[in-house]
Amino acid sequence: MIQNNRKWTVAIFIVLIALGAGIRLYQLGNIPGGLNQDEAASAYDAYAILHYGVDRTGAHNPVHLSNFGPGQSALLAYLTIPFIAVLDLNIFSIRLFPALFCIVCLVGIFFLARRIAGNRLAYFALFLLAICPWHIMVSRWAHENFLLTGTVLFAILLLVRAQSNKRGLVWSFVVLALSLYTYSPAVAFVPLFLMTYGIYAIWHRIFAIKEWILSIVVFAILSMPMFLFILVNHFGLQSMDFGFLTIPKLASDLNYHKGATVLGGASWFESIKRVIEILFIDGADDLAWNSLPNVHILYVVSIPLFFFGLFCLARDFWKDKAPSLLAPILLWFLVSFFVVTLASPNINRMNLVFIPMIFLSSYGLNSIWKFSKSFALLFLLLFAISFFHFTYNYFGDDYTSKIGDQFFESYTDAIEYAVEHAAPEDTLYMTDNVNQSYIYVLFAIRANVHDYIQTVDIANKSAIFHSVRSFDRFKFGLNSQAWNKGKVLVIRNNERQNIDSNKYIIKRFKNYTVLFRKDTALPQDERIYHINDSLFLSLPKIYDQPLSVMSYDFYGTDSIQVDYTQKSDSLSIAVSQLFEGLNRLRVGNATTFVFLETDRKKLVDVAKLKGSQDFGTIQRNHSYEGRSLSAGSIDIPWGFGTHADSRYVLNSAKQVDSLSVIIGIANSSGDCGDGAVFKIYGNTDMLYSSRLSHGAASKIALSVIGADSIAFVTEKGENTHCDHTNWIAPMLSKY
Repeated sequence: MIQNNRKWTVAIFIVLIALGAGIRLYQLGNIPGGLNQDEAASAYDAYAILHYGVDRTGAHNPVHLSNFGPGQSALLAYLTIPFIAVLDLNIFSIRLFPALFCIVCLVGIFFLARRIAGNRLAYFALFLLAICPWHIMVSRWAHENFLLTGTVLFAILLLVRAQSNKRGLVWSFVVLALSLYTYSPAVAFVPLFLMTYGIYAIWHRIFAIKEWILSIVVFAILSMPMFLFILVNHFGLQSMDFGFLTIPKLASDLNYHKGATVLGGASWFESIKRVIEILFIDGADDLAWNSLPNVHILYVVSIPLFFFGLFCLARDFWKDKAPSLLAPILLWFLVSFFVVTLASPNINRMNLVFIPMIFLSSYGLNSIWKFSKSFALLFLLLFAISFFHFTYNYFGDDYTSKIGDQFFESYTDAIEYAVEHAAPEDTLYMTDNVNQSYIYVLFAIRANVHDYIQTVDIANKSAIFHSVRSFDRFKFGLNSQAWNKGKVLVIRNNERQNIDSNKYIIKRFKNYTVLFRKDTALPQDERIYHINDSLFLSLPKIYDQPLSVMSYDFYGTDSIQVDYTQKSDSLSIAVSQLFEGLNRLRVGNATTFVFLETDRKKLVDVAKLKGSQDFGTIQRNHSYEGRSLSAGSIDIPWGFGTHADSRYVLNSAKQVDSLSVIIGIANSSGDCGDGAVFKIYGNTDMLYSSRLSHGAASKIALSVIGADSIAFVTEKGENTHCDHTNWIAPMLSKY
């Protein structure tokens, strides 16, 4: 009979653990969709510490993360490192540890309840925690608050075990010391709990003096880094770097008081009122990642059981011969309830109180079982129905869509796609319609943290929350003039109404869209082609299907479709298909320029130009300062750059009929001058004259019939600075 009972005990235990594990692991990497900014931040810091030894502020193995300014507990990041090392940095890898740890917590509450009141209470406690909406939801994303509840649970388990055996207190103190590094409410809870339990235990002489001394010394050693962190930030001291560990100073004292400690926010009485509303009335805090609409975080049916269980436990504690194993449970609830009222309440910050409440609800259910099994079974049925209702809604389309929107689902997918298909020199303009958009970029591209530290531009370092304007080639926010000229944009889908979609190739994801400007340039060289040559081009990184290749006569009006041979990543084109002279070749939605030289159309041979200029020397195929020949929106690799005043003459022009050329002030010259005058002479006759300012370019075509020489002249304005004048693609034609 005893052996059969043991088999049933093991079987029920396995079934309940399997139930709890299944609901926590099912679709773990997909629901919730996307990432919360805090879990992305902790995960990226873990990745940075793993591969580079520092977090994104440059702190070496920090005892506390700075996060976005207010700080973030560091222990979760360190515990996530092995999972990232094995599975790489992704949503599943960073959420696997929280899910597994919360499954282990199911085992913890089972053994805690069994040590206090036997198997039946253990089953009830395990069942209620396994199906609890709060515990299921907190286990499925990587916010550090779950770690505090779990470490305190195991600390209480070890404390009850130690109290039963009159020894082993030190192990409970070890776990409580570690809990200080899990989530900020621990800084208030742990000292208060140790003080109240210490008074009780010393009064009843539960442990020997040597147990207390050993436990206190070990606790002091393990908690010293956290004590130093509080000291540094409370008194505004400098960061401490011990080589193997850093005690960071947060960006401002305000950050520390508002973010890194439990204190702050609403008045105490307002907090108490809100805590009561969340626990016993609303059962929610209106944050989609914490609760579902119309589903109480502990189930409505648990509320009467909680009050009945609290009454029964207090009664049994009073009746127990001291010392009572119920004392740690009762103090756990009372101290945690007090602590959660010290800050502006939400379910994250109130996490300490939930497991003791679940334990008390199971205690009440166990007490009911003793006098009415039918009544207890009715409660179990109501829990099962509630669990089905929660599960149906949690995995349903309405909630997954809502939480995916609030967790910025598909943003990292869009980032990865944009980076993969953008040219290396492209600046990527990212939406700021995302909470801390930059952390998702760091996460998605697995950025080198040293590159980030060296290039980051933080707008408001003294504010509570930092705002990153840019790092590396990423710029955040669509509120500047520059983004509208950007070649690659990553935006939220509802921002497309502000974008001229006709200018872009569009790749849409669930909530975000990547846009590639259609006039993206292909790699350009200075080669001049002849009629029998073949042209080889790299395929653009992204293009519409099917691929179309068009050639446009740049100085004319005609266009033709070009045949090509496509390989895996390149095209081969017979140059004989192209227009004589300057072709603007459009491959898909990317462009490049090709010059086909014939007897009738040639580029001006810069080596044959004779003349001088006020500063420096003429530059073949480059602007005066050695950059590409660009003016306005034009960037073509043939021609010459000068500095006004300048005059260069081509003397062998007798058999030429026309001159075509683009003129303009070099884009790379800056914007410090007042422009320049461009003039063209045929012999001594002025054929053309125009003054151009910075940013302007002009395409001109002139008849030079009868001219023996052609002079290219520039004259500076009143301001002699930045008069870098470009003569782009000067082409001579014969008819």
